Amino acid sequence: MVSRMEWRVVDINYEIDYDGPGVYKIQLVDKNGKLLEIRRFGGTDEEGVAVIGCSEQINTRRKQFVTSSAGERGHSGGIQWWLVKYFLEWAKQTSLRFAFAELGTKEEAMRVEMEEIQDYFTKHLEAPPLKG
Repeated sequence: MVSRMEWRVVDINYEIDYDGPGVYKIQLVDKNGKLLEIRRFGGTDEEGVAVIGCSEQINTRRKQFVTSSAGERGHSGGIQWWLVKYFLEWAKQTSLRFAFAELGTKEEAMRVEMEEIQDYFTKHLEAPPLKG
C-alpha cells in the first residue's frame, strides 16, 4: 500500500504547490544533495531519514519545520535539528530535503505515517532520530 504512493522530493526550503493532507520524510543530504547515512541501533539508514510525519496541510508543516530549525517554536523535530546544529559542527555542513506524498484525507495520512514508522522501526530497531 505505501509503495504505491508517489513521493515528491524538494529542498526543505522550497515552497511546494500543495497544502493538503499527506505524509512526509525529512532527510539529511550533503552539500551536493547526496543522501547521508545515519547509523542506527539495527544497522544503517541509507536514506538519511531524520523525521517521518503527516499533516493535514503538508506545506504548512514543512514551513513549521524550517522556522523551528532556526530556533523558533512550531515543530519538535525542527527544534531538535536546531539543537543538533548548535552543538555538532558536522551538522552545519549538511542540508535537508523534504519528501512528501499527497493523500486524500488526514486519516489516510495518519495511517500511512504509522505504516512508514513501523517499517522504519522494523528495519532499524528504533524510530527516526528527530521523531518527537
